[in-house]
Amino acid sequence: MKFTVVLSLCLAQVLCVPTPQDGSFVSFFNKLSDKFADGVVEDVMKLRRITKKVKSRCYDDEKQKEAIIKCAGDQQELDPENIIKILQADSEEKKAAIIKRVKETREKRGEIMRCVAKTLGIVTEDRSDINNEGVKNMINQSVIIKDEEVKGKISEKVAECINLSQSCGLQTVEEKVKVLFNCLKPRMMAICVASQIKEKLGIDVEDDIGAL
Repeated sequence: MKFTVVLSLCLAQVLCVPTPQDGSFVSFFNKLSDKFADGVVEDVMKLRRITKKVKSRCYDDEKQKEAIIKCAGDQQELDPENIIKILQADSEEKKAAIIKRVKETREKRGEIMRCVAKTLGIVTEDRSDINNEGVKNMINQSVIIKDEEVKGKISEKVAECINLSQSCGLQTVEEKVKVLFNCLKPRMMAICVASQIKEKLGIDVEDDIGAL
């Protein structure tokens, strides 16, 4: 259930539905549910499945998934497609239950993020800063691409994101981890897409996020 809650918040960002800042979760879910009317959410879920399929050809993120499950404490089947069934449900009782879950998850968001970061070894032992070598190890273990040139590009992007996460304006380790992942995800996906196009079609394309 917590995984579904997190996904609903992510969907809200993609669909330009502002997440609640004042506890108005009922209004938040009503707005999110309205997006079903024109098929937007279904399209987003289709895009998610395609993205996962492409990404799986380049990276193995099982360890990251295991860390999230461990830290979120979710023992139920992790099926993101359930978000559609839940938000479409007519039962006010179900809606109230998921709203409660959202509140609980938001309250524990920092705690979950610290736990995931520690489990993956990307923060220092005292949890005060990014562990540069830990980040590199995490990425290296997830990369299943064999092309050494592509691996080199990934290493360059990882270094850039580590440097970005060390920006002087970032005060907490939570902020640094968030910046790190927000930097890594689109860049690694861009490299993956470019490498697949080159491998399958023999065409060189830009591997920067601006090319996507």
